[in-house]
Amino acid sequence: MCYSSPDLKNWKWVSYPLKPSAHAELASSKIERPKVIYNATTGKYVMWMHYENAADDSLGRVAVASSRSVCGSYTYHGRFRPLGYESRDMTVFKVHLSGRPLEREPAR
Repeated sequence: MCYSSPDLKNWKWVSYPLKPSAHAELASSKIERPKVIYNATTGKYVMWMHYENAADDSLGRVAVASSRSVCGSYTYHGRFRPLGYESRDMTVFKVHLSGRPLEREPAR
């Protein structure tokens, strides 16, 4: 859900940025911990999220969506495992020199 606030005290609901009906894969999925970052090159907001199937936590994938507006509506682009590894508690941040938007916890 997307909310806005003029002062970080008073909040107003704006929209559902990525609805399960946006793509068939989302209807039977469990989306967790979305992060949104702005891509100045494309002029779009990119949502990175943890993707699981609704039945269990066996997939361990990342899903990606993008939008021209921070509150959506987002276009779903798919899911994958970065470098073939499971992705669970990821974070996203902008490193101006490397251009790499995704970091993950090292394998144990």
